[in-house]
Amino acid sequence: MIGNRYRILCTAIVTVLVLSGAVAGYEDDSIIVFQSERDGNMEIYSTRADGTGLTRLTDHPGADISADVSADGEWIVFSSDRAGTYNLFRMRLDGTEISQLTDSSGYDFYPSWSPDGEQIVFQRSGGGDAELVVLDVESGDETVITDNNVEDLMPDWSPDGEWIVFVRGNVGGQHIVVTRPDGSGCDELTGVHFVQGAPQWSPDGSQVAFYRDAGDRNADIYVVGADGSGERRLTQNTAIDEFPIWSPQADAIAFWSMRFGDADIFILKLDQEGSSPVHLDRSSGWDGPTAWVSAPDS
Repeated sequence: MIGNRYRILCTAIVTVLVLSGAVAGYEDDSIIVFQSERDGNMEIYSTRADGTGLTRLTDHPGADISADVSADGEWIVFSSDRAGTYNLFRMRLDGTEISQLTDSSGYDFYPSWSPDGEQIVFQRSGGGDAELVVLDVESGDETVITDNNVEDLMPDWSPDGEWIVFVRGNVGGQHIVVTRPDGSGCDELTGVHFVQGAPQWSPDGSQVAFYRDAGDRNADIYVVGADGSGERRLTQNTAIDEFPIWSPQADAIAFWSMRFGDADIFILKLDQEGSSPVHLDRSSGWDGPTAWVSAPDS
């Protein structure tokens, strides 16, 4: 349990993104939200997927991480220790109107919006194994939907609202699992492997992207069908590739990779599997994408 929490916190620590013009090979005005430690503490930023339009969204001495964007593109939920322990906060897509959503003595990470924007599922650690909690945004009511003696981690709500995908197990034995939003109907999508993480639904809900480390510190990006079929490996590199996110059109996946020594952001175009992914990041340090959404209407 301690090792897994250490991994969660370490993979959340990211640094500067220095962008210099549009990125060759991916021209799109959609928005990638990412976390970066460019000024000595973790903040949330956004950029267009072509590498232009860098915008800092948070500016606080606390650490701001694990951002997710609501389906209507209006709100960002994120985790922050600005009030002490890690709790959930909400802000507009432009970084305004920040408000606190949870007030826990534990550690609230990896929030994911329901498609209607009325609820948020997240991982709560502290005082035992990590469990999944569903928050009603308007009332503030919380419902714990998992309760067992293993870690339940990194949830993501399906686009149709019917399922939540997450990681279950401890380091040395984890699998990707789906459950109904009330915690019923759990089913495995993958077998047990040393480390698996960051499952995310494709925009149409037909696939789930995730990373897998077989125990050799060589994590790669995979996808599997929503019914557990058709698993395939998308990256195969000697460096670590983790934390995939889908493009709004489902034609690409962004992830962070250690290919050049530090964690940089890369974009893999799915119609060019086998080719080198686009290197979005131009800096040293750690950078991590957390959400990818269509550009707001003008």
